[in-house]
Amino acid sequence: MNKEHKTRDEILYSLKNSNYSLIIIGGGVIGASIALKSSKAGISTLLLEKHDFSYGASSRTCKMLTANYNDFNIKNTLSTYKKIKERNKVANKASAIDLEIVQPIYEAESAKVFQYILKSNVYDLFSLFSNRKKSKFLTRNSTINTLGDINSTAIISGIEYSESSIDDSRYVLELLMKAKKYGADVLNYAEVKAFDYNENNINSVVFLDRVSGRIYEVPADNIIIACGAWGKNLASTLPYGNFDNTAEYVKATNLIINANIAHIDKSLFLPKIKNRPNIFFNKWKNTIVIGPVVRKYNGDLDCIYSASDEIEYLIDIYNTYFTSIVNKNHITTTQSGMMPVDPNDIKIHTHKNYKLYMVEGGDFTLSDKTANMALSKVYANIDFNDNDKILKNNIDMDIEWVLSEETIHFLYKYYSSYDLLLRLNEYCKNDSSLLLSIGLDDRIPCGLIKYFIEFEDAVHLDDIMIRRLRFILTEDDCGTLISEYIANEMSNYLGWDSKREEWEIKRYRTEIKRARVSLY
Repeated sequence: MNKEHKTRDEILYSLKNSNYSLIIIGGGVIGASIALKSSKAGISTLLLEKHDFSYGASSRTCKMLTANYNDFNIKNTLSTYKKIKERNKVANKASAIDLEIVQPIYEAESAKVFQYILKSNVYDLFSLFSNRKKSKFLTRNSTINTLGDINSTAIISGIEYSESSIDDSRYVLELLMKAKKYGADVLNYAEVKAFDYNENNINSVVFLDRVSGRIYEVPADNIIIACGAWGKNLASTLPYGNFDNTAEYVKATNLIINANIAHIDKSLFLPKIKNRPNIFFNKWKNTIVIGPVVRKYNGDLDCIYSASDEIEYLIDIYNTYFTSIVNKNHITTTQSGMMPVDPNDIKIHTHKNYKLYMVEGGDFTLSDKTANMALSKVYANIDFNDNDKILKNNIDMDIEWVLSEETIHFLYKYYSSYDLLLRLNEYCKNDSSLLLSIGLDDRIPCGLIKYFIEFEDAVHLDDIMIRRLRFILTEDDCGTLISEYIANEMSNYLGWDSKREEWEIKRYRTEIKRARVSLY
């Protein structure tokens, strides 16, 4: 079923006559996965997200699909096997590229070399029928050569194994694009404020459209809360909404540096330090994501940023293990988000009186499984399992390209898929003005900005800079310079006056400062 694209205004206008079978609250990877599966099954679906899609943890991950090789041991063999299956499934859906990761082995672990080799072989065996690269044992020299500036004093060998790399927010946006095609209505900047309920039923979901300031009430047969750490507060507004045995969430912080600073050819996992999580160095696009630092957080969930001591800890780790020195001046930005303490512990809570369900746990690797579990709880007689591609990294037809070579090369290399490229190329075919470059940047045509607004519902400048172009992470200046040109282009399409345009630029620069405040 392929539905005609509906604009935000059209969705809002139609709400007065709508009665959805399912309302999903939360526009991250779990909510988006649920929306795609439910709409594909013919269930009338509305998704509501308080901020922009993928605003929270789903744009602040480590950018990898992982079955947690480093935590694999004989006690969790079955759960690791199951998670590898889920990793392979989501990696196939996302056409995710293999991420080769090196774990150096140090003198203190010399007695465990055979154990590491055995573990990596079993890890490979669990992916026997996938096309994933096999792990291999590295000599001391191979390990050192691969990791460039690493302090080689105590290294005796290494293990190279494979996970998958993913652009987190791009995957969420593609899930939602597919859900729209199957008829789902999705709204960002739609903040659920309350539920209208009586003793037996929830009559409607009450939400604020944060763009227009209007309040809407929408009835639904079923409601799924899929907004992670935010879910408990929302559910608690209902009688008996304080569910038992809820998941614990923690704040995870990463820092991002330019890949040219650390001379490593592949991604890297470092050994555990006491009870802290493994520290990873993930080569992603033209950056290296380093982290995480994990700690409890009881602050404002809408305002999660790194702290100075978290960043200093990660810098200390870098400077301990590498001969090149990094300080705060080398850091492009930081990112912090909430994550479940145990993503494998997926919980689907059911309200005792109402057809309301709250999803907890899961992560990108387990997103497909989590969505299946949630929907099966609501619609027990429908099979939601599928292996449909969300992103494609090959083209099986001849294309008449109108986009420039610079744009094609940039977008394919940047997103590792052709989906956005093909839609953008088709969008620009009948209007040559859309092919003009933004400012002096030949990578980005005007049509891309208009496309983000019209089809991916970008409302603010930071929606494009942070979650669509990802320039806050990948540009040395966080995209500060080009953001002014993009804001001007958005003004042309959205009718902003000069004051609104200045406000949007200031809003984005404030977001940059907040992400970097721990560096000062």
